[in-house]
Amino acid sequence: MANMFEQIFGSKTRVQLITIFLRNPDKGFYVRELSRITGQYINSIRRELENLEHFGLLKTERKLKK
Repeated sequence: MANMFEQIFGSKTRVQLITIFLRNPDKGFYVRELSRITGQYINSIRRELENLEHFGLLKTERKLKK
């Protein structure tokens, strides 16, 4: 079934991210945290987050380090 979703959504990383966000609708995540959870490279996570934001499926909130 996961393979079907990968074909529909275009990438394994994108499917993993969508699953995480749907299961945790009120939680925010850091890029490194998503990389650790999914086992994917940070650059792959960043690329898919940009895609999901472009598609209007999520909004990015940037936090400055203190």
